Amino acid sequence: MELHNQLLSSHPLAAPVHPPDRVTGPSELHHSKGRYRAARNRDARLIPHGYSRLLECERLLHLIQLLSRQPELTATNVQPSPEESGGLAERAAAMLARTHGPCYADVSAIAADLDWLRQQGFTAAWRVRPEQGKPAPMRAVEPPPWPAAQPLSTGGWSALGDREAFCRALTLLRHILHHPFDRQEGVAIDHHLAARLQTLSGGRHCWTPRQLHQSITAILTPYGFRDAAASGRHGYALGASLLPLPLQVEIHGLLQANADRLGDPSGQAIARELGRRLQRSGIVIEAVPPVRAYFNRSLLAGDQRRSGTLLNTEQAEQLRGAIQQHQRVVFTTIAASHAGVEEIRGWPLQLIFHTSAWYLLFEHDHIGQTEGLLACRRIDQLGLRRIETGSCRSQPSHAAALRRGETLQHCCGSLEFGDAIQAQQAVCGTPSEQRSKAMGTLQLSCDASAFALLREEVRRFPAAAVRLSRPLPGDGVLSPLGEQAELLPCSRSSHPYPVEIDLPLWTLERDSDLRRWLYALGGGVRIEAPLELQQEHRHWLQSAMAAYPRRSEIKKQQVPKRLRQTAGATGRRGTVLEVAES
Repeated sequence: MELHNQLLSSHPLAAPVHPPDRVTGPSELHHSKGRYRAARNRDARLIPHGYSRLLECERLLHLIQLLSRQPELTATNVQPSPEESGGLAERAAAMLARTHGPCYADVSAIAADLDWLRQQGFTAAWRVRPEQGKPAPMRAVEPPPWPAAQPLSTGGWSALGDREAFCRALTLLRHILHHPFDRQEGVAIDHHLAARLQTLSGGRHCWTPRQLHQSITAILTPYGFRDAAASGRHGYALGASLLPLPLQVEIHGLLQANADRLGDPSGQAIARELGRRLQRSGIVIEAVPPVRAYFNRSLLAGDQRRSGTLLNTEQAEQLRGAIQQHQRVVFTTIAASHAGVEEIRGWPLQLIFHTSAWYLLFEHDHIGQTEGLLACRRIDQLGLRRIETGSCRSQPSHAAALRRGETLQHCCGSLEFGDAIQAQQAVCGTPSEQRSKAMGTLQLSCDASAFALLREEVRRFPAAAVRLSRPLPGDGVLSPLGEQAELLPCSRSSHPYPVEIDLPLWTLERDSDLRRWLYALGGGVRIEAPLELQQEHRHWLQSAMAAYPRRSEIKKQQVPKRLRQTAGATGRRGTVLEVAES
């Protein structure tokens, strides 16, 4: 009786039917007796069923909500507690007790509820007629009967205590669970669902829009299936759908392509889980060809030799959690030359895909300083030693380090950030004498073809750091936009178009991306300054030319036709020169 009174006093859908324990006057006693008699007359007109009582009905609704939000009761990143390590009924009972109270944690009753949900099609796939290949007509939900050995209760009825109201509300809820996107533009949701349920049932169930509206307001909103502040004009998706179905399928395709081509371990796990959820909803993903695809791919994806690095899925997931929680991490560096193992303690900030590999942007630990040195390392060269769970920093500090990393990427045009914190701070700061000392100018002279490429590719640098040549009259080269067209061309030169780019000194000294970009242009570009980079470019070009033999050497290596035939007849292996020399 105490449990019934607690439920009745706390739930908005159940009206009190018990008379008060104490009355202070004859008039109050007379009114209480009248209310008690009216409640019994109202309850006598109801057709009871197995879920007529408020406790059983609420336990069933809370269980449906739990299964709809966590289909496998695994939507958590922590290990299950001992009471949750049993079967589905035991785990559901533990979660219901924790979220709604111990009165809903009867394991045997929850096991019976799960069996009833399977029988009524809540957790089963839509049945298809084998002879016609079409879905069978929908049947209304059939509640279990009221126990014959149990007398009718004098109170504690739920708002769905009547069999007809229960069948209508649970049939509607089952339909929305199976078809969360069922809506029609320009039609009220209750009118659309009434017509839809009538069609699916083959005309057996003709519920009015008003009746369905009452079921919606009595079930979806109070029990958390629908946000009370949301409008119901656009349909109901149980809080689980934000996008239309075709867009969800396209997002899955993009996520799958991104994870496969770029070798993202965390993305692969997310794509697999999203694919399973969509297939569980009856969506055939393979039948939808992708609209977009990636050409670039990670060259390290699937490399089993690097399983001890951040390429490992388990380490990647732990790293993702550390980034989200702003935790400090201890890494081990694995050098390509196998020179040894070094430990780095720092704050991981972001994973960045660059060219053909994944990089980790992190900030070195800076005890006693406001900022630490920013660096980027390939994840196949880093191993996760441990996560210092007790060392979490604030969101503003994390965001400030990320902004500095983005500024350095923009100024450098690469992921090479140098090895001096003072130089990084100067580059990220406002224009000053200290910043000008940390910057240098790359001066180039280009021919027409190289200039046409450069004027497009320099957009990765800040606009204020780039100065381009004006075009020559009638040469067909498009004019740069804005204030970048500051330099005058030299028409008498073989490389008439000057280009200047302000870059950090460490980028000019040792950035491999900058050299790969410039050297790919071959003889179309001439480096004017700095002189060290010019000499390095000359040496690179001379080394490339030295790899090819001169014409006089090629003539010496030519072998007479008779010797070539002799080499073929003898069947000896080797080059023609080796046969001639023998």
